[in-house]
Amino acid sequence: MPSVDHHFQRIYLLFAGNEAQSLRIDDIATAISSSKCNARNVLSKMSDRGWLEWVPARGRGKKSTLRFLVTPQKIEQNRLEEYIDDDRDVFPAKRLESSQKRLKELVRENFGTFVTSQGVSIRIPYYRAVDTLTPLSPQRRTERHLIRQCFCGLSRYDAFQAQAVPDLAHYWLSHNGDTEWHFFLRKGLHFSDGSAITAVHIKRCIDNARMSLVFRGMFTDIREITTEGDLKVIFQLRHPLNHLPELLATIPAKIFKTQMASSLAPALFRLPSIQTSCFASVKTDITILLRQ
Repeated sequence: MPSVDHHFQRIYLLFAGNEAQSLRIDDIATAISSSKCNARNVLSKMSDRGWLEWVPARGRGKKSTLRFLVTPQKIEQNRLEEYIDDDRDVFPAKRLESSQKRLKELVRENFGTFVTSQGVSIRIPYYRAVDTLTPLSPQRRTERHLIRQCFCGLSRYDAFQAQAVPDLAHYWLSHNGDTEWHFFLRKGLHFSDGSAITAVHIKRCIDNARMSLVFRGMFTDIREITTEGDLKVIFQLRHPLNHLPELLATIPAKIFKTQMASSLAPALFRLPSIQTSCFASVKTDITILLRQ
């Protein structure tokens, strides 16, 4: 069924002019391929929205008065501005083909890098809503990229060096033929909410990954994880594993604030996570990254 927008565009195309038009309700009904009763309802809706004025004539066969107050292009521009202001999904650009210049202005004004009292934010328009950024959920390519920006691991993979390099960990040591690894955290680490990152958080996150139905196969070589103080994490392995730092650089091993491993539940992985990078995603309907 054609929408009110479609009907308005059709009526505007046929009857728009600089002055008020004298028309019969039959003319409107014919224009939108509708009954006279439905045509009156459509005109009433358009009038309520402030798109036009329709003054019905009294008496059989007399012409009514139609005056347009806006253009279809203006309606679409206003709607796009409302979508942006409300942080909803961006209105489809193809609906604004006749106003590409205005569309470019709106994008330039509302997206990009902004300095606020909370810090530097980066607002990114995207063709769809971004899923919740949770390392322990299967993710699409865009979400995986954003997770790498918003979450840190003990290590991260450096493509230039083709190996894992320290991230949250300051350094690590292997013992007993690569069956025991000691990771030492940097001092002063904190989550995006300002709370401190400790060895206990590292243990909980990796334990959650080990129990994840989706990713636990990646971590079967880890037999046990223990901590010593706030800055040391010890991994006991089932057999020698010289690429443990590379394993801990993968997305499922990213660190985020979560519940105790014993209360692990599928719903946990659909909830927003407290992040560890200098960037934090604060909205995912229109992606906004906030530099901490």
